[in-house]
Amino acid sequence: MLGLNELIGTAKAAKDQVDVILLKAIVSDSGEARVAASLCLSIAEQFSAAILLIEAHHSAQAAIIVRSMLEGLSDLLNLARDPKHLDQMRFENARSDVVLFEGFVNYNSIREDLTAIKTLNEWQAKALPIRDQLRSKGLSHQQVEQKFKAAGIQSEYITYRVFCSFAHNQLSTLIARHAGPAVLRYHSDVPEETIKSILSVALAILCKAVKALPKFTDIEALEVITTLDRIDAMWEAAG
Repeated sequence: MLGLNELIGTAKAAKDQVDVILLKAIVSDSGEARVAASLCLSIAEQFSAAILLIEAHHSAQAAIIVRSMLEGLSDLLNLARDPKHLDQMRFENARSDVVLFEGFVNYNSIREDLTAIKTLNEWQAKALPIRDQLRSKGLSHQQVEQKFKAAGIQSEYITYRVFCSFAHNQLSTLIARHAGPAVLRYHSDVPEETIKSILSVALAILCKAVKALPKFTDIEALEVITTLDRIDAMWEAAG
């Protein structure tokens, strides 16, 4: 098994292989395809961000990025499976916006700012009709576990929950991250095996996102399979 630095180098090489495909892909001419492509690009960017955090000895924070990658993957796979999932995404977006704007309006510091209130009301006037229209079609808030199940990655939900503990600063995670024998640890990496697991999960997510490319771009499935097989061989040799 290679050391951590060599494994990071392999992860970077894998990202380079993915970029060859991403940079030449032509996205299909539809809103669903453009959103799917945007999700794929975000996942690839987050993969790079996770590597940078690990290299900077902020590996615990890398887990938070990978959590977001999993969320993006669930939307991407659902969208690739059914273009109508875009309506679900639009509903969730409008629903969140309405809650956010209503919360802002209720802040005492905002109430006296007429310009801010006017802007918030304008934003809410755009979000409310979208939420209500889609709700009238039967759409409702979808729990993360439901979304993972629909995307065919329900087995990844436990991993997602583990990474949530990093994002939400759960007590057990705080203790594991900072508790030392005599003093609290600061800027301290998680164990190397945990870092390797984070990298492995991140790469698996990236590969699953890339595998969906032929459904919304001009990239041929054979080229994707060939690239992913090459990445898999690189990772197997490294691990």
